[in-house]
Order: sequence, then structure tokens, then C-alpha cells
Amino acid sequence: MKKIKFIIPILIVVLASAFLLTDCQRDHSCKMKIVCMRYDGMDTLGTLPNARIVVGRDFYGSQPSAEYAKRDTVADANGVCVITFAYPALLDVNVSGYHYIYSEEGELVDSIYYTGTAQVQLNEGEMTDKTILTMETHQ
Repeated sequence: MKKIKFIIPILIVVLASAFLLTDCQRDHSCKMKIVCMRYDGMDTLGTLPNARIVVGRDFYGSQPSAEYAKRDTVADANGVCVITFAYPALLDVNVSGYHYIYSEEGELVDSIYYTGTAQVQLNEGEMTDKTILTMETHQ
């Protein structure tokens, strides 16, 4: 009986420390991959290169996000952006940008402004892929 009284506290300390030490070493970060696509209501028209991506800001009456969940960045030439956050969250994402139309001679003929919004759920330790469809908008 004395052995059991001695072993049980040691076992509890070992298990608790193992749980606490492994929990601290896990990757809690959340990644979001956004693909910005132009959309005409029927079909996608291609990506929206160099689109501005605003995450977690107060726009269109949405609730403002905490400071750690706000980002303002630009997609790459393929319309793709990967953003890392420290914590899981449900975030509002706003995408906007221009699609430029050039003549055969390389002169700028027209520019079309596109915007789109979405909500993205970030889960702990996971990469979330989200394609945001943007539609032509008149400024």
C-alpha cells in the first residue's frame, strides 16, 4: 500500500509534465492561401495578379478584428498569397485590383477594377485554401 501511495504522485507528475511539454512544442500557427480569380457571373476569367488583399479590417459593417489578425498585403503575379497567423480565427477578407488590357502593340487599352469578399475559417496548425472570386466593379 505504501508503494502505491508513493508511485501514484510520481506517475501523475510524469504524465502531467509530458502533456505540458508536448503541448508547448506544437505548431499553433494557421496559414491561409488565397487565390484571387476574376469572375463574370458565369465563368472564371483567370487570376487577378497583384491584387490587394485586406484581412480582418473593418469594412462593409463587419466586426473589427484583433490587431494580431489584421493584414494588408499584395498577391503575387499569379494572384496567390500565403499569410500566416498566430491563432485560429474566422476572418473577413477583401480583395481588389485592376486587370489591364493591352493592344497587340503593347499599349494600355483599358483597365477593369475587380473586388471580392469572403470569410475564411483558420484552424490550428492547418493550411486553409480559399479561392476568392472577384467581379467587375465601377469605382
